[in-house]
Amino acid sequence: VADPEHRRALLGLLDHVAGKSVLDIGCNAGFLAVALAKVASDVTGFDINPFLIEAGNVAARVLQRDNVRLSAGAFEDMKLEGPYDVVMS
Repeated sequence: VADPEHRRALLGLLDHVAGKSVLDIGCNAGFLAVALAKVASDVTGFDINPFLIEAGNVAARVLQRDNVRLSAGAFEDMKLEGPYDVVMS
């Protein structure tokens, strides 16, 4: 299912991440991460494609989700600042 809203409803993710720190590995454009930031304490996402990350950062700015940090880079190169309560991939 490509629609993040539908995926959240399907998986009950809002209940799982409410008030928690979330790491989204391979977040693509970060749209799911941005959507979860509505209830999470903070969300960190990364993907190797910088163009997708920029799209996600635009979405976060438009939706005024200042608790989202999206970065471009490979998993091996990421300097993560955990701990995280929830890790998604």
